[in-house]
Amino acid sequence: MEETYRTLGDIHNRIEDKILSIIKPGTNIFELCLFIENQISIETNSISYSNSRGIAFPVGININSCAAHYSPTTTSSLDVFLLDDVVKIDYGIHIDGYILDAAFTVAFKDEHRPLLEATMKACMAGAKSFKNNKRLIEVTQSIVNAVPSQYGIIRDLCGHQIKPYTIHGGKVVPNVIIPYDMRALAGEIYTVEPFITTTKVPITYEDITTSNISHYMYNYFAKPFDTANPVLNMLPILKSYNTLAFNNRWLPEKERG
Repeated sequence: MEETYRTLGDIHNRIEDKILSIIKPGTNIFELCLFIENQISIETNSISYSNSRGIAFPVGININSCAAHYSPTTTSSLDVFLLDDVVKIDYGIHIDGYILDAAFTVAFKDEHRPLLEATMKACMAGAKSFKNNKRLIEVTQSIVNAVPSQYGIIRDLCGHQIKPYTIHGGKVVPNVIIPYDMRALAGEIYTVEPFITTTKVPITYEDITTSNISHYMYNYFAKPFDTANPVLNMLPILKSYNTLAFNNRWLPEKERG
């Protein structure tokens, strides 16, 4: 598993470098999304030792007050990035169900640089504080301590555990101090997601996100994934995603909800 995650990290970093070389004000948002999807396919198709590999969830391109979980759902979008935009780019890659969930933020004006630096500092502080049997709320404390006083944190978005083919593995890494006694254990995989904002007023994901739905996923919390499920038999292409998230745009038109 360790070698798999090194490979995933290398792929993610190479794609990030390519994104940073082309993104600018005026870049078409949908075309960038397609570019990232294509790069993931190119990179993972070269991996010969795996049985399953590729995109782990829809590419997130989240602009300004849209915090997360937005991906273009139409092929006809003419929207482009603007000079004032702060863009969160979130994409996941998997090899045999082992998922790397990572993101980075792009801003075109230097005035946003302190926000980006603060976010990176908080993320790395949380990541570096992990150790076996450590209370996850202590990781949260490391994140909170790293956030400069002029910024806030979205309360109900959080880091989380990742299991094979399961992007949300059960445990979470809160971004604010709450009663939470779960611990990180050796061998578990987590992603740290601070979600720092420019406002000190307590806000939640529902306060600022868009109403557009672009991520769909089998509800594995309700019951285990079952290939005999009649819904999956009616929409057989869904079986190919297993419990991984997908975009409605990826389905044949006749099977879209």
